[in-house]
Amino acid sequence: MNLVVDNVRLMKEAQAAKYLDLSVSTLRQQRMKKRRKSGMTRVPYIRIGRNIRYDLVDLDEWIVSQRVVPS
Repeated sequence: MNLVVDNVRLMKEAQAAKYLDLSVSTLRQQRMKKRRKSGMTRVPYIRIGRNIRYDLVDLDEWIVSQRVVPS
């Protein structure tokens, strides 16, 4: 998949939310919870000091990991 958005590898929270078609609130809630009761795994992120960034490669891998194959 690996779509490049303006040649940026590390994205800010709002950029990552837009890329994933999720709300910023959803990303924040996922970061605050240790484990999700639903089957959805947390989106990986990077903390640089007080800043949160999302790696484009990690986002693409996370998208693939969310695939559900009906049995």
